[in-house]
Amino acid sequence: MKTPKHDEQTRKKMAEQKRLQRAKAVEAEEAWHLANRSYLEKRDPAEYQRLLALQEVCKDQLWWLLRGHTVDPSDPDYVSLEEGIADLGDYVQTNDLFHGGYIPTPLAPNGRGCFYWDAADKYWQHQALMNFLCSLSKPTELYAKYGIIGIPDWRYKQFKEDVTNERGELDETLWRSLPVSNLEEYMENKNVNG
Repeated sequence: MKTPKHDEQTRKKMAEQKRLQRAKAVEAEEAWHLANRSYLEKRDPAEYQRLLALQEVCKDQLWWLLRGHTVDPSDPDYVSLEEGIADLGDYVQTNDLFHGGYIPTPLAPNGRGCFYWDAADKYWQHQALMNFLCSLSKPTELYAKYGIIGIPDWRYKQFKEDVTNERGELDETLWRSLPVSNLEEYMENKNVNG
């Protein structure tokens, strides 16, 4: 007689086998993400909507991070450096960071000893690599499975360095002198490459 724990293990194993079969049939990253989103929307519409709402909040945070310094202080939508850093810090504390750029791992299918978010590697077809990526952080898992964006760890670190002076203080002048980044272009590059 099977115990409930054994049944749960069997169910999880079968679900994972089905996921791997679906993954092997998908050649493009965007198709992988769309298929998973569609599945999630049918299985758990509330969670799907929650993730889309989280992505919109993330986009707002990214917009401020990339372009907030271009808003005139007299604009009603202006968010100061201090307030923006605090909001961004709260967002990261609550949601964690997306692990982008190069990730050292022997699981990378490219044989380079590190994983780079490259759709050519078809990371979704490698079970051990998917498990590893999903274990790094919730935003990394959400991107790997659904293409839901997160604040990249490298971008967050670089921004904080760029707006902090040699005394370790936030510096409005440094912030105002940052180059203007295009959010749409940034999103097109999947926000993952450092």
